[in-house]
Amino acid sequence: EEPRQDNVPGTTPTKGFTATDLTEYCLPSKDNCKRIIAEDVKLIGELPADLVDLVPEVVEINVAYNQITGSIPSEWGTFTALKRIFIGDNRLSGSIPSEL
Repeated sequence: EEPRQDNVPGTTPTKGFTATDLTEYCLPSKDNCKRIIAEDVKLIGELPADLVDLVPEVVEINVAYNQITGSIPSEWGTFTALKRIFIGDNRLSGSIPSEL
């Protein structure tokens, strides 16, 4: 596994990241997560459906410029406060869930 090449704190692996891994990118803190900023941090894998269980009040998710595959989980439509999602420049397939 290659070492991280960015200046963002966290322990996200380059392959097979989980919802818990994404919470390492929470701002202002992991306990009060309003924004997840994981742009261009070399994430490889699928978006975790259970992220909504860990950070239900998140307002913004930015996972642009990675190598994320698969589709946007329909479960993400249950985020109660989500206003912005940045997912461009990945390898996603499928359509945007109607829940969003």
